[in-house]
Amino acid sequence: STFSLEDAICGGMMLSLLKGKVELANDAACVACMLYDNYKNNLVSALRGCDHGHYLASIGFGGDIDYAAGVDTVGVLPRWDNGRLIADK
Repeated sequence: STFSLEDAICGGMMLSLLKGKVELANDAACVACMLYDNYKNNLVSALRGCDHGHYLASIGFGGDIDYAAGVDTVGVLPRWDNGRLIADK
């Protein structure tokens, strides 16, 4: 597998939300947190600047990047339950 900037930033965001509840187990987790801290105020720029973001924009999905960069924009939390996706509200 290859490194993915958008996945690392997302992982860093999740770890940041869990600060004080989990220990950062390794260097990758620490770097993911640093990446998120660096980009948290401009996630759109980070996602548009990564390899896959460039690709998505080039095929006409730039708006999807902007939507994906939104934080706390959806009022439901999906969860996987016995082979089905369930919406928790």
